[in-house]
Amino acid sequence: MPFKSELRTKRHHLYFLLVWLALCLFCLHMVISSEIKTAEQQFNQDINELATDVQQKLLANDAVLSGFSAFLQAVAETDQEATARYAAAAMAPYPHIYMLEVAREVPHREKDRLEESIRKSGLRNFSIKNFPLTTALPEAKETATTTLWPIIFIYPPLPAAQDIYGMRLESVPYLEETLRLAAQSNQAVASPTFKLREGGSGYIVLQNVIRVSTSPEPGQPNMFGSSMVALLLNKTEHLLPATLASKPLSMNAELLSRASKEPSNLFQQTMPPAHWLDIKTLPRFTRIIETGMRSQPVRLSFERQLRWAEFFAPGAIAVVGLLIASMLLVSINVRRYHLVISNAAFMHERAEHLAMHDALTRLPNRHLLTDRFEQVFHRWQRLGTKFALFVIDLDHFKQINDTVGHEAGDAVLVATAERISRAIRASDTVARYGGDEFIVLVADVLNEADVLSLGEKLCRMLSEPVPWGSTELHPTCSLGIALCPDDGETFNSLFQQADRAMYQVKERGRNGVALAKAG
Repeated sequence: MPFKSELRTKRHHLYFLLVWLALCLFCLHMVISSEIKTAEQQFNQDINELATDVQQKLLANDAVLSGFSAFLQAVAETDQEATARYAAAAMAPYPHIYMLEVAREVPHREKDRLEESIRKSGLRNFSIKNFPLTTALPEAKETATTTLWPIIFIYPPLPAAQDIYGMRLESVPYLEETLRLAAQSNQAVASPTFKLREGGSGYIVLQNVIRVSTSPEPGQPNMFGSSMVALLLNKTEHLLPATLASKPLSMNAELLSRASKEPSNLFQQTMPPAHWLDIKTLPRFTRIIETGMRSQPVRLSFERQLRWAEFFAPGAIAVVGLLIASMLLVSINVRRYHLVISNAAFMHERAEHLAMHDALTRLPNRHLLTDRFEQVFHRWQRLGTKFALFVIDLDHFKQINDTVGHEAGDAVLVATAERISRAIRASDTVARYGGDEFIVLVADVLNEADVLSLGEKLCRMLSEPVPWGSTELHPTCSLGIALCPDDGETFNSLFQQADRAMYQVKERGRNGVALAKAG
């Protein structure tokens, strides 16, 4: 009997040890699964943050280049100073944009006359020249039938870029195809990446510009002709998200230029090689995101190999080994697991909201505005109901910031957002497009009189005083309106028409409304 009792006890101990071992393995499995799930959620949150950062910079490129192209259509042929001022103002909010340039089409027979005209304007060493592949190679011979595309404007005029003045775009190997594609369409086209003379690499986005050319006054240089291309130069290193270095993942960005058969590298971050044990026992997260932008299609590739070192430090392993000896560890890890899931879901929703909305006014930003535009555009295609695009720009907003302070300017922006939101319907959309500029999409428009009436109502509401401390601020706005399809059938065309109408209001003295006149 004692033998049987001892055998039974040993058997019970064995069963207990087996159950305890299974419990410890289960607890360890729960801990590891929780950490892997958390790491995966952090990975998705990180790549959404990084992709949003890159996308916002690319959207800014499109907006700046589009605005610069529209400005070139209206500026006087001899007014380089106004062009430089506009370029400075357009680039100021976007430090990642390196340079704005303009090249114009010049028949070969007019080459000498253009060179002489520009030299007389102050650029004494200006000459139209080819792009040498190396300093040892001669320039290509020109022919009488050659159409020249010399660069005649650069901002900022950096010392390292002075020898670019007069350089023919069509003689640059990596721009020849890009120039051809841009000249054939009204859409912007990105070049492949290339090495910059001043170091690093970059790429150029070209936009064809057609304008009505007039003869300049005698003695004035004929700088801008009737056919031009606007160029926006980016340094690839400036597209790097500021938080990328702090993320434990590899990221590779490739530019899928239509002017090149092969993708060209923008930037990349790689992680040190993982241990073979990490590779064999832990998952590797990968994801590819494409921006979907036609002018600057970019493919972002992300990768993260989980490592045991990320889970447990040596001291933590001993602590965990002691803690899993208690049943309490199971409940703690289950609770921790649910907390991590809830927190990750909250952070994911918050990241999505921040990616789609302006932080100050809580209005949709450019990214969400693009989606809303697609919705109202498809509604017009299905039902044939017109819609309108309003461009609203606050008058003398910079003066408010300079005289009263940026906090007062923020108060005006918030009040503007609230007043516009109150004035429009739930089916309409108002977005902060940048700085003191707002865009409103008004669906189901009956006629011009309706939108004009709404525009005048918005102007009255936005001119109401804004309380600020013991004083009041008195903002006004200039508002331009474009209708689809009367004034265009794309966001860019409607924006350009409405923006042009808005500037007409400013020229008439501000604080008013104007309808675009297509054509």
